[in-house]
Amino acid sequence: MPMLRPPDLVAIDEIGEVLSIKSPGTLEIKFRRGSFLIDVDKVEKI
Repeated sequence: MPMLRPPDLVAIDEIGEVLSIKSPGTLEIKFRRGSFLIDVDKVEKI
């Protein structure tokens, strides 16, 4: 079941690691404080 998370878990400039592609538009990304599903449109490749 989805949960609401506090807005300060991931800093706007934090770099994460892509763990997997869940669907064509969704990535699973690992950050310092956890892994999250994020839309491709919301991330920037470095």
